[in-house]
Amino acid sequence: MKRLAGITGFVLLTMLLCSCAQNNNASTAEKFLTSYYTISDLNAQSDSLNQFMSDLEQLESPEEVTKEYHSLYAELMTTNGFGNFVSNRYLLAIQKMAVDTGSTFSLSDIKLSKNGGAYDFSVVVTAVSDSENSIVQTGQLSFSEDGLIDNVFFENLSDLSKD
Repeated sequence: MKRLAGITGFVLLTMLLCSCAQNNNASTAEKFLTSYYTISDLNAQSDSLNQFMSDLEQLESPEEVTKEYHSLYAELMTTNGFGNFVSNRYLLAIQKMAVDTGSTFSLSDIKLSKNGGAYDFSVVVTAVSDSENSIVQTGQLSFSEDGLIDNVFFENLSDLSKD
């Protein structure tokens, strides 16, 4: 009987720890998506984009870019995840779209669903320029064992630049 109680306690503790890790991953996902998709100051984004492009000319490899700019997302992404983020040209994609279209972006209705070791996401992004347009964005975030984002995939990011 004591053994059964011990096994039951171990199983419950394991479930609790897994649940906490999943909640932390979901919280990290929400922070990342909110940070990435929220663009409220076009002048600051334009300055940031120009500074990055200037730095990019001086840095010789994607590894140097990763090292230089990882601090922007260090609390949310692994170095490897950020390297993939840079290599896939996601880092500045949203800022470039905002500057090119003259739009600000805001985020609402974040939906996350667990898919193996990753989370599929769906968010509503509202682009505001001369008019307002809401677009559903989808993708997937994979996590490392320590709860940081290790890979990002945006399914339809380019839809934000369409009129």
